[in-house]
Amino acid sequence: MITFFRYIVLILAITVLGWNVNAQSERVRINPFSQELLIGEQTRVELTVYARVDEKIIWPEFTDTVTTQIEIIESHPIDTIFEDSISKQTIIGYQKQWVISSFDSGLWAFPETTVWIDSIPFSTNSFLLAIGTVDVDTAKGFIDIVEPIQIPMTLWEYIQAYYHYPLIGIGVLFALAILAFIIGKNAKKEGQITPKISIPAHITALERLNQLESEQLWQSGAFKAYHIQISDIIREYIENRFHVPVKESTTDELKHLLKITRMDKNLRKEVLESLGLSDLVKFAKATPLPHENEDSIALAYKLVDQTKIVEEIKEESSTKKATDNE
Repeated sequence: MITFFRYIVLILAITVLGWNVNAQSERVRINPFSQELLIGEQTRVELTVYARVDEKIIWPEFTDTVTTQIEIIESHPIDTIFEDSISKQTIIGYQKQWVISSFDSGLWAFPETTVWIDSIPFSTNSFLLAIGTVDVDTAKGFIDIVEPIQIPMTLWEYIQAYYHYPLIGIGVLFALAILAFIIGKNAKKEGQITPKISIPAHITALERLNQLESEQLWQSGAFKAYHIQISDIIREYIENRFHVPVKESTTDELKHLLKITRMDKNLRKEVLESLGLSDLVKFAKATPLPHENEDSIALAYKLVDQTKIVEEIKEESSTKKATDNE
């Protein structure tokens, strides 16, 4: 909990230095939703800018941090607002929000933020963030972290999650019956059916991963296209390898679908984390770190390497040798 002493320091600092969030420029102002947080807690910071329709605005760009102690968790898109006191025809209000947090206890300054309007800089006031820690009773022993509680699925949830499998089974049987009829009919005419050569799932996945790696998309800033392709390759491989319909499923739905595969539990967790990162990049327009880009494609290679079917290749080789010996 934030101690009484730190609270007094915050009040004195704001009073002495004159950092008043409300006394900002008429053109730009910044508003923190909260200035007192526990370590690791999150809050929003809202930057409001007023400009004419014909004025060009250059917004501040934050990557993953504001300062060494203040980190950016999320960056929301710019939104347009109107106020009754401002003419809608001449002046437009714009808002942008960031979700911030800090993992260091102390009193940290959020610095001035500069917005350029038609090449003229307008700066907001800075403000203080008081980050406190949780009091720990050292007289008590350490307690292990409680694992997430696994709640069993209800019958209705099972029906919602897996109802399509019986339909798929009926469809497969129907398709097989038609295929057997066509093959039998053609066999009578031609006397021999040439088997169709299918490419193993891991061969296709490796070819696409090698191609993606050679394009160097994320190195040139195309993070969204890069992670969309990784997600597509992983989903296509899982569907072809385990015969689980995951291409059109959400990442949350994959948690249940992957449980019916023989995939290792830790590998399954890594796959879900990688797909979750791809969703963030795709929908939230987040900018991943370089090691996250490299880890994503490395995980895809790992998935293919640890789950590829090598038995089929051995069986084909053994069958071919036996035929040659005969």
